[in-house]
Amino acid sequence: MQRNLPQTNATGASRLKRKNAPPHALFLFLLTVISMVVLAAAPAYAIGIKFDSYRNDSITDSIRIYKDAQGSFVKIGSETGIPFTGEITISGTWGGGSPANNAVITIDDENTAKSLNVNIILDGVEIIFNRTGDNDACAFAIKNGAKINLTLKGNNTITSGSGRAGIEMDANTILTINGTDKDSLTAKGGDSGAGIGGSRGVFGVVNGGNGGTVIINGGTVTADGGNYGTGIGGGRGFNSGNGGNGGTITINGGTVTALSGQSAGIGGGSGLGNNTKGGDGGEITISGGSVIARSGTETSTGGYGAGIGGGGYEAYSSGTKGNAGKIAISGGTVTASSNYYRLLLITPRVSSILNCSWLNPHSSNSTSQNKSIRCV
Repeated sequence: MQRNLPQTNATGASRLKRKNAPPHALFLFLLTVISMVVLAAAPAYAIGIKFDSYRNDSITDSIRIYKDAQGSFVKIGSETGIPFTGEITISGTWGGGSPANNAVITIDDENTAKSLNVNIILDGVEIIFNRTGDNDACAFAIKNGAKINLTLKGNNTITSGSGRAGIEMDANTILTINGTDKDSLTAKGGDSGAGIGGSRGVFGVVNGGNGGTVIINGGTVTADGGNYGTGIGGGRGFNSGNGGNGGTITINGGTVTALSGQSAGIGGGSGLGNNTKGGDGGEITISGGSVIARSGTETSTGGYGAGIGGGGYEAYSSGTKGNAGKIAISGGTVTASSNYYRLLLITPRVSSILNCSWLNPHSSNSTSQNKSIRCV
């Protein structure tokens, strides 16, 4: 992993690049002294980290951004944590191994006040694991109440291994995504994990993880839950577990595509096994942008969840569909579809939907497949 840093001596000093450090004027002794004093007094700087795809770094050489009782720090591998107050820019292609049971990038608020609010720029990042292999390898995890303002720059691709979400969120975390129409994020969950949101039931937990709070203001965002996970929302259940709930999802702008093979496109995850329940949709608000949400592929008969709303349960088992939750569409262009007949594309408890019409002419109670709706 290249940290995009100046080389230091062998004393173990940090290799993180601190941006905007005061300039050194070596030919002026006084200015040198002043610069050294400023450097010593300044508590933190913005930080830049660059992955190097040509090196096979240790699997422990991952990034941890955290806050504890002493302050906010960035730690790479086993290095000492470096304090920061500014933004953190991450770029490059991950060339390391699979960090089993961990994540390549982890944002973790250990402080009891839960006050970590960090600005992160993803600038051409690529972290890709095998979606059906690399069990429990996670690309990006947000934990313990952390709040992340994520700015997209260029094209970014994040793919987790089996069971984990592409960008994995605890239920009490907040992720805000910003970018222009030239900036993109593709977040792919591994088998049963959401593209953005909850994981599959893992580490002895059978219920799918609940989604956190996701706010999308701009950029081109593709969230793909693969065969079983939601695009954005809760994770799929595991081994007779219920689907995770969708959390709070707000789309104010941008181009958003949320895809799932079996769970909701946006909303709840599917339950797995007899007598399980699909996750509830949560609170979903769309006020702008262009949104496509799909459960089931265009050619499959899968899609046990809603396009937007509640999760379902697997076709071979008996169970209960998740509730739609609170869905409000007041602007933008929204197309939602679900292939499977047991759940409508948008399940019935809808708080407000503006100017929606069926793309295929049939009753909303129809049991035919390939149901889709468009709201403008």
